[in-house]
Amino acid sequence: MGELILRRCTVIREREVGLLAAIGVDRVEVLRRPRVAIVSTGNELVSPGKELGRGKIYDINTYTIAHAVRSMGAEPLIMGIVRDNIDEMRDAVNRALGISDLVLLSGGTSAGLADLTYRVLNEIGPPGIVIHGLKVKPGKPTVVAVSRDNKLVIGLPGYPSSALMIFNIVVKPILARMLCTGVDEVRIRAKLAIRLMARRVGEPFTQLA
Repeated sequence: MGELILRRCTVIREREVGLLAAIGVDRVEVLRRPRVAIVSTGNELVSPGKELGRGKIYDINTYTIAHAVRSMGAEPLIMGIVRDNIDEMRDAVNRALGISDLVLLSGGTSAGLADLTYRVLNEIGPPGIVIHGLKVKPGKPTVVAVSRDNKLVIGLPGYPSSALMIFNIVVKPILARMLCTGVDEVRIRAKLAIRLMARRVGEPFTQLA
C-alpha cells in the first residue's frame, strides 16, 4: 500500500500489464503516438515501382524517413510527392498540418529561385520560419518553422544522406520528447586514416600526405 507502481513515461509491456492487473487496474492514461506527415518535393521525383524517365530519380526520402519515424514508435503519414509549384506545396503543407502533429518536408530548402519550401513555410506563421540554415555539413539548408497553431514543420535537405542525418540529429530528439522516451546514441572514438586540415564552413577539405 502506498508504493509507486509505474512512473510517468514508462513503456507498457507485458511486465507492466501484469503489474497493473495484479493491483486491479484495467485502464490507464497513455500518450497517443505522434502523427508525422512526410512530404517529398521536386519535379524530378518518381515513386518506386513506376517507370523512370529521362532526368528523373526515384523518391528515397519518403521511405527512409517514414521507416525512421515508425522505428521510433510514431505514426508516419505519407503525403506523396509534391511538384515544384508554390500552390501545390502550400496546399500539401496545409493538409499535412491539419492531420499531423509534426510535418517533415524534404527538398527545396535552399534559398535559390527554384527553392520554394522556405517561402511556403514563412506563410504558415506567425512566427513562420525560426531557423534557416544550420552550421553542419551535410544538411546546411535545413529549415524549421512554427505554424499559427504551434505545430512544428521541418524542411529537410533533398539529398538523401543529408535528410537522414538531419533527421537523426534534429528530428529524432524532438520525436523522442513527444514520445516521452530517450534517444539511444552510440558514440565511437576513431582515428582517421588520413590527416585533414581544419577549415571554415563552405571551404573544401585539404588532405595532407
